Amino acid sequence: MIEEWDQRFIEKEWMEEWKEEQKKVIEQCREFRKEMREIAIPLRINWIDEEVKKLEQEVVDAYLNDSQLRKEKKPYWFRKVILNDLRETDKKESMIRKLKAERHYLSNMLRNQESNKVDVSEIKKRIESTITLNSRGFINCPFHEDKTPSMKWFPDSEVFHCFSCGWHGDLIAFIMKRDKMSFKEVIKKYE
Repeated sequence: MIEEWDQRFIEKEWMEEWKEEQKKVIEQCREFRKEMREIAIPLRINWIDEEVKKLEQEVVDAYLNDSQLRKEKKPYWFRKVILNDLRETDKKESMIRKLKAERHYLSNMLRNQESNKVDVSEIKKRIESTITLNSRGFINCPFHEDKTPSMKWFPDSEVFHCFSCGWHGDLIAFIMKRDKMSFKEVIKKYE
């Protein structure tokens, strides 16, 4: 009997340690993804710049070859047969336009990332300080008629859960639904 209890206790301790390690690994993965996004966008922009230069040069060369053949008064069908590059010129010009549009999008995205860095955890702390909970961590649910508090705040997972209507969400989702605001409006309000 004592051995079974010891075994269960050891398993429980091991599970708690494993959960802590799992949380650390998940956080490290999030940080790694964030760093990779910050690195990948400038690398992609540099690649696009080089590719556009190369394609533009190929298009210019094709048109120069065509103009040279025109000066020599070669017929149209002959120029088209000789200059395979010129046949692909439309594709290359289309590719150049697409790459320039992607570069524009990525540079805007990079600019927005740098200017719109928001510390969501700080905003959540500010929101949390405005919500008054009773001694057990409950409040009246604003999403249905509620005479006794049925919405509980779980500080470990930073979520609300209403045991009457079943609504479940974090602080920002709570403010968005309660005040009928968009995510951006909530962030601006509590910044």
